[in-house]
Amino acid sequence: PSYSYNVDRRDFDRILRSAARRHGATHVDLKATMADDGRGGVELTGECNDVAREILDGPPDVIVDASGRHALIERTLGLKSSLGSRNDVALFAHLDSATLEHKGHIHVDRLKHGWSWRIPLRDRTSVGLVVSRDHLARYGDTAAEQYDSMLNAFPRLAARVSGSRRLSSVLKYTNYQRHATQLHGQNWVLVGDAAGFVDPVFSTGVYLALHGATLVADALIDGAPARLVEYERAWLPELRRWRRIISHWYDGRLLALLRVGGVMSRAPGGSHVDRH
Repeated sequence: PSYSYNVDRRDFDRILRSAARRHGATHVDLKATMADDGRGGVELTGECNDVAREILDGPPDVIVDASGRHALIERTLGLKSSLGSRNDVALFAHLDSATLEHKGHIHVDRLKHGWSWRIPLRDRTSVGLVVSRDHLARYGDTAAEQYDSMLNAFPRLAARVSGSRRLSSVLKYTNYQRHATQLHGQNWVLVGDAAGFVDPVFSTGVYLALHGATLVADALIDGAPARLVEYERAWLPELRRWRRIISHWYDGRLLALLRVGGVMSRAPGGSHVDRH
């Protein structure tokens, strides 16, 4: 299929790496290290620089930062980023089982100070909690303590994961409503989460990463510097649009629109209005 959803991240990454190799990419299993070159660009350092020069017969023309939330180039150059209005924390892990009212669907539950997700995967369920940072400390000190305590704190959610066990460690994400304010420079460009991640609520991460990467690939293949300018001008508004949609999710306007749409579609003449 030409699309994917509810996929295991490990399988997805493996498929992407295999496809890249088939199309001529060289995969080097080495941690990237870099430094500010003092001219608005970045340069690889240490063993990373040695290996790149050997493969490319010189320094790379462009360094594409797809390092995700590590945001290596942003940190290296001290670039500014734009933060969203929310101050939430996401905790999530994979469980061996969880109750799903609708098989195959993503499930969302409203909590007292946030919301939770249940995403069915092939042999497990991703269960996550998104809560305000102000309420997190009361549930424990470590991510695992906070996660387990919160699962048990909400009876309806606790019943849906009763008897399940964790198959992964608990991951904790903070400050995820952020994006860089500059997406390319002297010899670099940002894609995926390194460019920006707006919120997990609509599972937009894979879409934003792959669509943005496609635009960057087309720009680099074209070779004209103006194409990266076009990418930045197109992609920053895209991230801001998603942030606005997500703000409507949190303040209730999006659900209100859905309800109004349902009412209108059943009203006399509503089917004609519904298309708009």
